Amino acid sequence: MKIDERKALNTQKPQSEKVYETKANVSSRTAKNSSPALQDGVALDSQDQLRALAMAPSAEDTSRVARLTQLVQSGQYQVDPAALSGAMVAAMLKGY
Repeated sequence: MKIDERKALNTQKPQSEKVYETKANVSSRTAKNSSPALQDGVALDSQDQLRALAMAPSAEDTSRVARLTQLVQSGQYQVDPAALSGAMVAAMLKGY
């Protein structure tokens, strides 16, 4: 038995013979020297700024670290052995 996927999915034949062009493609073909505004590209000059922003701790992170530091220094921080061992096993299984 032969199954025709187009009939099974009730889809039409794609109209691959039609060609669509953007204005940038048409103007770059007609102009001898295309302007840089019409060219595709990605600017990576602000990557350092984004990295610094991502690495900077938020106020919430800073306050949490300060609170945990106080608990550890005062001896009040209690480690849950089951949670710690579970995290260690999970990390090993992930390859960390």
